Amino acid sequence: MQIEAFFQSLLNLCPPWKVETVIVDAGLGPVNVHVAWEPSSPVRCPQCDRIGSLRGFSAARVWKHLDACGRETLVSAGLPVVDCRDHGCREVPPPWAAPGSEMTLELERRVAVMAEEMGDPRKVARLLGIDAVSVRRALRRTRGKDAGRDFATGSGLGAPAPEVSSPAPRQLSLFDQGDMSFVNAGIAFLKNLEFDQSLDAFSRHRSVFPRGYDVTPLMTVARFLLDGLQVVPAEASRYAEHLFGLWKACEKRVAEGDLPRLHGQSELKEAFLGRIMGEVEEAGLQEAVYLPGGLPLARILLEAGQVDQAVSNLQAAIVAHPQDAILHTCLGDAWWHRGEVRVARRCYFEAGIVDSVGIEWGGVADADLSDLEADLLLEYGGDARIARAWLPSHARIEGLFERRVARLHNGLQELVKDYSSVENSVARSADPVARARLFLLGLVLCENSEDLRFVGRIDPIQIRRAMKLANADLFDDFLQRIVREGG
Repeated sequence: MQIEAFFQSLLNLCPPWKVETVIVDAGLGPVNVHVAWEPSSPVRCPQCDRIGSLRGFSAARVWKHLDACGRETLVSAGLPVVDCRDHGCREVPPPWAAPGSEMTLELERRVAVMAEEMGDPRKVARLLGIDAVSVRRALRRTRGKDAGRDFATGSGLGAPAPEVSSPAPRQLSLFDQGDMSFVNAGIAFLKNLEFDQSLDAFSRHRSVFPRGYDVTPLMTVARFLLDGLQVVPAEASRYAEHLFGLWKACEKRVAEGDLPRLHGQSELKEAFLGRIMGEVEEAGLQEAVYLPGGLPLARILLEAGQVDQAVSNLQAAIVAHPQDAILHTCLGDAWWHRGEVRVARRCYFEAGIVDSVGIEWGGVADADLSDLEADLLLEYGGDARIARAWLPSHARIEGLFERRVARLHNGLQELVKDYSSVENSVARSADPVARARLFLLGLVLCENSEDLRFVGRIDPIQIRRAMKLANADLFDDFLQRIVREGG
């Protein structure tokens, strides 16, 4: 068997994909497998599956594969771009890798199994020679596929179509047990947030058609929301926050399995958030930064899909409150929802520099940061404060955050002052949170060392010594990143 045919079989490729070349480095370098698409083959839109015209190919991309005979194996290809009459130009995804992944599916499966068994993505990363972020993403994709099989989804808020099967012989009843009139009426009430009427309609359906469609899930959610609505805060201006908290509690209980997941739950969410925004307007709080109970208005705006309004609200608020970590975090979430990942992570990094401990990293929109917090909780003995304090440093060293630029008249002097204050605090006590903050501030200062000479009263060499004392292993990783980035 020729080596190209061997890798064609190994990658389980079918026409029009084919292994075009395999280059084996004469030394101990990687095996490079180049995959090509047959240009004369019909190309289909990945969104609608309609045949379109081939417009060309993307720039070559590289995916890491399982090692072959102890050699690193890389798969490269330029992806075909189809011109669809309905969806425009779209890249055809490769059959050997998940969208956005830098690993093949086979390697992702191996990584996920190893990470589950070893319980530490970073150990797996070091063992396989890949970064920890890629390991966490592989785990998340694998878990996501498993979780997706647990719940049914639908396009509308209502009852799913029953499965078709051969009916068993039975005695005819006075009423047709498949009648859905009460169910549909209850669903209409549910979408209008009239939960007492929806419960009444569902109860009548159950009474009249005891062997009919099971309305228990619908009744359970309606009862939960109705009970929550009956608790009214003393101040009317806090009612919007109360409703928002009720909906988030509902989502959390659905995610944890304590409440059933409904078909088309997004429609119910849209109606509920519409009610919340109405309460905000009625209280005259459309321009507020924080609502009376301490909830950022931007949180509600983001949940309601009003991302542009949230960005505007937060940008204006941060000008007035630059040391508010919560606002920086919310702005990160807003940019993330806009698809601006780099901008979002700059906001998250700024939030971490201001007050990393005060941020619930597990709840941010960036799943990489959420997964990192979970890993650090294990590494730092389950102490959430310590894990959160160290998270920005780990995120920067793992490449999630970019270098934070600080100029002489744009924050550098304030950072130096903050560093000196934390340094004194660490000298007086053995507070692990203070040590983590000292490391973080030292990291930022070291990456802006070219301007430190203009500040005075601080020695970059001494900063590095303090960082090494705070966390020797992480400091070594930091030095390696400087080398990789050419610093």
